[in-house]
Amino acid sequence: MKYLAYALTILTLSAVLLACGDTAPATTDGTTTAVTTAVITPANTVDRDTLYNPSLPQDERDFVKAVWAAVKDSLGGTCTINEIVVNRHFYRVDDVFMGFYEGASGPDGERVTDGPPAVLVETVGGYEFIFGNYRAMEIFTDGKRYSLQNAYSSGAITEDQLRRLWEMHKEGNIYYEEQ
Repeated sequence: MKYLAYALTILTLSAVLLACGDTAPATTDGTTTAVTTAVITPANTVDRDTLYNPSLPQDERDFVKAVWAAVKDSLGGTCTINEIVVNRHFYRVDDVFMGFYEGASGPDGERVTDGPPAVLVETVGGYEFIFGNYRAMEIFTDGKRYSLQNAYSSGAITEDQLRRLWEMHKEGNIYYEEQ
Protein backbone atom coordinates (compact mmCIF):
# COMPACT_ATOMS: atom_id res chain seq x y z
CA MET A 1 0.00 0.00 0.00
CA LYS A 2 2.89 2.35 0.77
CA TYR A 3 4.30 1.78 -2.70
CA LEU A 4 1.03 2.73 -4.28
CA ALA A 5 0.90 5.93 -2.21
CA TYR A 6 4.48 6.82 -3.25
CA ALA A 7 3.72 6.11 -6.90
CA LEU A 8 0.59 8.29 -6.81
CA THR A 9 2.51 11.09 -5.09
CA ILE A 10 5.26 10.99 -7.72
CA LEU A 11 2.72 10.99 -10.54
CA THR A 12 0.86 13.92 -8.99
CA LEU A 13 4.05 15.95 -8.55
CA SER A 14 5.10 15.16 -12.11
CA ALA A 15 1.74 16.33 -13.45
CA VAL A 16 1.95 19.56 -11.44
CA LEU A 17 5.48 20.26 -12.66
CA LEU A 18 4.52 19.60 -16.26
CA ALA A 19 1.50 21.85 -15.96
CA CYS A 20 3.65 24.62 -14.51
CA GLY A 21 6.08 24.33 -17.40
CA ASP A 22 3.35 25.12 -19.92
CA THR A 23 2.26 28.40 -18.32
CA ALA A 24 4.27 31.48 -18.94
CA PRO A 25 5.00 33.95 -16.19
CA ALA A 26 2.86 37.07 -16.07
CA THR A 27 4.48 40.32 -17.08
CA THR A 28 4.16 43.55 -15.13
CA ASP A 29 1.22 44.70 -17.27
CA GLY A 30 -0.79 41.53 -16.47
CA THR A 31 -0.30 39.81 -19.84
CA THR A 32 1.43 36.51 -20.32
CA THR A 33 4.20 35.64 -22.71
CA ALA A 34 4.10 32.44 -24.72
CA VAL A 35 6.91 29.99 -24.12
CA THR A 36 8.37 28.41 -27.21
CA THR A 37 10.39 25.23 -27.05
CA ALA A 38 12.86 24.71 -29.87
CA VAL A 39 13.75 21.20 -30.86
CA ILE A 40 17.29 21.06 -32.16
CA THR A 41 18.11 18.14 -34.38
CA PRO A 42 21.53 17.50 -35.80
CA ALA A 43 21.88 18.31 -39.48
CA ASN A 44 22.65 15.50 -41.86
CA THR A 45 25.70 17.18 -43.31
CA VAL A 46 28.60 15.40 -44.89
CA ASP A 47 32.13 16.39 -44.01
CA ARG A 48 33.54 16.15 -47.52
CA ASP A 49 37.09 17.20 -46.68
CA THR A 50 38.07 14.91 -43.78
CA LEU A 51 40.13 11.87 -44.73
CA TYR A 52 39.16 9.00 -42.45
CA ASN A 53 41.92 6.52 -43.25
CA PRO A 54 44.53 7.00 -40.51
CA SER A 55 46.54 3.99 -41.70
CA LEU A 56 47.68 5.75 -44.89
CA PRO A 57 51.28 6.96 -44.74
CA GLN A 58 51.57 10.75 -44.60
CA ASP A 59 52.87 11.11 -48.17
CA GLU A 60 49.86 9.16 -49.49
CA ARG A 61 47.52 11.27 -47.36
CA ASP A 62 49.13 14.39 -48.86
CA PHE A 63 48.68 13.00 -52.37
CA VAL A 64 44.99 12.17 -51.78
CA LYS A 65 44.44 15.66 -50.35
CA ALA A 66 46.16 17.28 -53.36
CA VAL A 67 44.00 15.29 -55.78
CA TRP A 68 40.87 16.11 -53.75
CA ALA A 69 41.62 19.83 -53.80
CA ALA A 70 41.89 19.65 -57.58
CA VAL A 71 38.78 17.55 -58.32
CA LYS A 72 36.24 18.10 -55.53
CA ASP A 73 34.42 20.97 -57.25
CA SER A 74 33.85 18.80 -60.33
CA LEU A 75 32.23 16.03 -58.28
CA GLY A 76 28.75 15.97 -56.81
CA GLY A 77 28.07 17.63 -53.49
CA THR A 78 27.76 14.34 -51.62
CA CYS A 79 31.02 12.84 -52.82
CA THR A 80 33.77 12.96 -50.18
CA ILE A 81 37.54 12.73 -50.15
CA ASN A 82 37.15 9.15 -48.92
CA GLU A 83 35.40 8.16 -52.15
CA ILE A 84 38.03 9.26 -54.66
CA VAL A 85 40.23 6.57 -56.12
CA VAL A 86 43.90 7.26 -56.70
CA ASN A 87 46.69 4.98 -57.74
CA ARG A 88 49.21 4.63 -54.92
CA HIS A 89 52.05 4.94 -57.41
CA PHE A 90 52.89 8.64 -57.50
CA TYR A 91 55.81 11.04 -57.27
CA ARG A 92 56.28 14.13 -55.18
CA VAL A 93 58.57 17.11 -55.64
CA ASP A 94 57.99 19.92 -53.15
CA ASP A 95 54.22 20.53 -53.20
CA VAL A 96 53.80 19.04 -56.68
CA PHE A 97 52.42 15.52 -57.13
CA MET A 98 52.45 13.45 -60.30
CA GLY A 99 50.11 10.48 -60.27
CA PHE A 100 46.91 8.87 -61.44
CA TYR A 101 43.42 9.93 -60.38
CA GLU A 102 41.13 7.02 -61.18
CA GLY A 103 37.77 8.63 -60.44
CA ALA A 104 35.35 8.48 -57.55
CA SER A 105 33.41 5.60 -56.13
CA GLY A 106 30.54 7.70 -54.76
CA PRO A 107 27.15 7.99 -56.43
CA ASP A 108 27.94 11.46 -57.80
CA GLY A 109 31.51 10.72 -58.85
CA GLU A 110 32.87 10.05 -62.26
CA ARG A 111 34.17 6.60 -63.05
CA VAL A 112 37.33 5.95 -64.98
CA THR A 113 37.72 2.46 -66.32
CA ASP A 114 40.89 0.86 -67.51
CA GLY A 115 41.28 0.23 -71.18
CA PRO A 116 43.57 -2.20 -72.87
CA PRO A 117 47.20 -1.95 -71.78
CA ALA A 118 49.27 0.24 -74.04
CA VAL A 119 52.47 2.20 -73.81
CA LEU A 120 52.16 5.96 -73.94
CA VAL A 121 55.15 8.21 -74.56
CA GLU A 122 54.85 11.91 -73.80
CA THR A 123 57.71 14.36 -74.28
CA VAL A 124 57.51 17.46 -72.10
CA GLY A 125 60.27 20.05 -71.81
CA GLY A 126 62.66 17.70 -73.60
CA TYR A 127 62.04 14.86 -71.12
CA GLU A 128 60.51 11.66 -72.43
CA PHE A 129 57.93 10.21 -70.03
CA ILE A 130 57.01 6.60 -70.81
CA PHE A 131 53.84 5.24 -69.22
CA GLY A 132 52.87 1.57 -69.29
CA ASN A 133 49.27 2.60 -69.52
CA TYR A 134 47.01 4.18 -72.10
CA ARG A 135 47.18 7.52 -70.30
CA ALA A 136 49.76 9.75 -68.69
CA MET A 137 50.07 10.68 -65.06
CA GLU A 138 48.66 14.05 -64.10
CA ILE A 139 49.99 16.92 -62.01
CA PHE A 140 48.19 18.04 -58.84
CA THR A 141 49.37 21.27 -57.23
CA ASP A 142 47.90 24.41 -55.69
CA GLY A 143 44.42 22.87 -55.72
CA LYS A 144 44.48 22.31 -59.48
CA ARG A 145 44.73 19.36 -61.85
CA TYR A 146 46.91 19.55 -64.96
CA SER A 147 48.12 17.35 -67.75
CA LEU A 148 51.88 17.04 -67.59
CA GLN A 149 52.29 19.28 -70.65
CA ASN A 150 49.88 21.95 -69.38
CA ALA A 151 51.49 22.02 -65.95
CA TYR A 152 54.86 22.72 -67.51
CA SER A 153 53.72 25.15 -70.21
CA SER A 154 51.57 27.16 -67.79
CA GLY A 155 54.35 27.46 -65.21
CA ALA A 156 52.54 25.41 -62.57
CA ILE A 157 55.76 23.39 -62.30
CA THR A 158 59.29 24.55 -62.94
CA GLU A 159 61.84 22.95 -65.23
CA ASP A 160 63.70 21.71 -62.15
CA GLN A 161 60.54 20.10 -60.76
CA LEU A 162 59.83 18.53 -64.16
CA ARG A 163 63.36 17.12 -64.32
CA ARG A 164 63.14 15.72 -60.79
CA LEU A 165 59.75 14.13 -61.50
CA TRP A 166 61.17 12.59 -64.70
CA GLU A 167 64.19 11.21 -62.81
CA MET A 168 61.95 9.61 -60.18
CA HIS A 169 59.58 8.27 -62.85
CA LYS A 170 62.47 6.82 -64.85
CA GLU A 171 64.06 5.07 -61.85
CA GLY A 172 63.12 1.39 -61.90
CA ASN A 173 60.67 1.86 -64.79
CA ILE A 174 60.96 -1.20 -67.05
CA TYR A 175 60.12 0.82 -70.16
CA TYR A 176 63.33 2.82 -69.82
CA GLU A 177 65.42 -0.32 -69.33
CA GLU A 178 64.41 -1.60 -72.76
CA GLN A 179 65.91 1.39 -74.57
